[in-house]
Amino acid sequence: MLNEEPPFLEEAIRVAESKLSIILGTPCKISLQINLDDNLFKIVEQVDSLMFREELRYTKEEIELRVNTNGFILFMAKIQDKTLSLLFGYNDNSIPGGFYLDTLASVIEGKGIGSTLVALLLIYCYETGYSYISLNTEEFDEKKRPLRKFYESIGFQYIYTNQNEGDLMRIQLSPERIIPIYKKFVSTIPNQSHQTPSNQPIN
Repeated sequence: MLNEEPPFLEEAIRVAESKLSIILGTPCKISLQINLDDNLFKIVEQVDSLMFREELRYTKEEIELRVNTNGFILFMAKIQDKTLSLLFGYNDNSIPGGFYLDTLASVIEGKGIGSTLVALLLIYCYETGYSYISLNTEEFDEKKRPLRKFYESIGFQYIYTNQNEGDLMRIQLSPERIIPIYKKFVSTIPNQSHQTPSNQPIN
């Protein structure tokens, strides 16, 4: 369809919750936060310490610094009181119109939760007026998971490798890019035996 636009974020979240609820077999809720209270702060610390090797874990001060960065947003997927996945990022001052995806972590593999949150982030950033999303990752992590390939499957392009910061990846936001990603990772329930692992740490 000519001039087709991505769905509004509110609609996309409802669709994503429905899809994940079917896959997980229990109601799943997705929330967005721009500020962290003590409880949310502890959740971020817990997931960070659980999912990342020691040299990649943030201190409390490092988390606070990111929360206080302009444009900070946290996406979180939960079932009941259990956090399944979280994603957060903020303004990227290295490129005009840039957003930086700082952290994505899921405590459950193979259910498409992480890729769903990334797809929702694309819609959020497009609605908010960003032009690009960038992130740093590794080609493979310590468990030999192909992180760069994971993000390439969502639509991110490899830019270059920095010895200290890893692989820089970026996606330019446009309806033509976002709509196929939304359809693949949000509005379609995949064959669970062929899903890409979703717990892809990138901080």
